[in-house]
Amino acid sequence: MKFNYDQLTPMRKELYHYAQKAAGPIVEIGTLRGNTAIVLAAGTRAGHKQRVYAIDPCTSTNAPFSRLWRNIEQARMQDWIFPIRARSQDVWLRLEIALLFIDGDHSYAGVKRDLAWVDLVKPGGIVVLHDYNTNPKYGVKRAVDEYMECEPILEQIKIMRPQSTIFFKKQEGEK
Repeated sequence: MKFNYDQLTPMRKELYHYAQKAAGPIVEIGTLRGNTAIVLAAGTRAGHKQRVYAIDPCTSTNAPFSRLWRNIEQARMQDWIFPIRARSQDVWLRLEIALLFIDGDHSYAGVKRDLAWVDLVKPGGIVVLHDYNTNPKYGVKRAVDEYMECEPILEQIKIMRPQSTIFFKKQEGEK
């Protein structure tokens, strides 16, 4: 799997550009096979050359850790992507994140847990959530909407269809 920008979906092209601009670590929650982590790594490699932390428990039989690592190696991104085989709530990183991409547990409780990572995003940093409004069974929209009511520290930049990916910028001066 070689990286080819021209074959990316519009959403992944947008992620590539944000990764290219990210002046700090990038974290992806919910890596699965590593396809989006590879896009983020390619973007940062063309920009500020930051590390991509790819967090996933790799419990799916469709996407074991060996497949994730094989994809990273085939894309020649092993120097840029640091896979962490764990649930997001079991990981502790002492970082000031520039770009946070959340596409992990889509349950309401899972998204609420993952939104705790917003505290580690530096002011002006970007927060992106996938599947915001695609399936009513998912808890992404409800968790994000409630978070925004209680913690209005994110400014919505855009929402992209058809994957319903929502982009936010963390307001300046917010910790």
